[in-house]
Amino acid sequence: MQEFETIATFTLPSELIVAKTKLESEGIECRVLDELTVQSYNFLSNAVGGVKLQVPKSEFDKAYSILLHGGFIKEDNGDLNFIERLLGDSSTLKKAKIFRLVFFGIFGLVVVGVMGALYINMPTDYERVTGEKWCLDHLIYENEVYYPNTLSDIPRLTISGYCSEFITFDSVGNINIPGFNSRSINGQWSLVGDQIIISKTDTLEFVFDGSFDFEMRRNELILNSGTTEMICIKPPEY
Repeated sequence: MQEFETIATFTLPSELIVAKTKLESEGIECRVLDELTVQSYNFLSNAVGGVKLQVPKSEFDKAYSILLHGGFIKEDNGDLNFIERLLGDSSTLKKAKIFRLVFFGIFGLVVVGVMGALYINMPTDYERVTGEKWCLDHLIYENEVYYPNTLSDIPRLTISGYCSEFITFDSVGNINIPGFNSRSINGQWSLVGDQIIISKTDTLEFVFDGSFDFEMRRNELILNSGTTEMICIKPPEY
């Protein structure tokens, strides 16, 4: 039984007729696939891969040379058919395409799974606020900048680049804020939606009590209530 192989594809049957006539005039038997489908529904041409002109496998090289020199096909078509013949037949290429689709599909699922796991395991805002050690670098109140200076009975060693003025949010709702030429300030805090609520501070309540929008960056925590802004940084590890 004669084995046929696709040598060229055409968008419309009318484009194929001249090439087919040329081959037949050279004594090469031709076969056409998907001609009726495309004739009936032109818009399906791309979906079915066009109208396919086939020749006997034993005559492929001769037919290819005729079509190439006659300008009916370009080198790209020949390259594709060369690959098909090298691999065995077009079904091998189809299997390769299916393999690629399956491979990239599985790869995509793995990537999505890994990203999902990373997202699920990311610390929440609450965990980051309570789990990190934040240095209160400075405070802006009604457009004036203030730097913390906590008074203490215990002398502190001042080291350049080292922060000793920490604001702490504990997991049971207590907050400790550095003093401003005063002792440290204690109060309550909670995380409600996308705001940090500070209340019941024992001094400077007009500065600290209220609802703060907050923004967390890699090494910064910025709280802003509209009148008070606190810029906190994560100190370097020594």
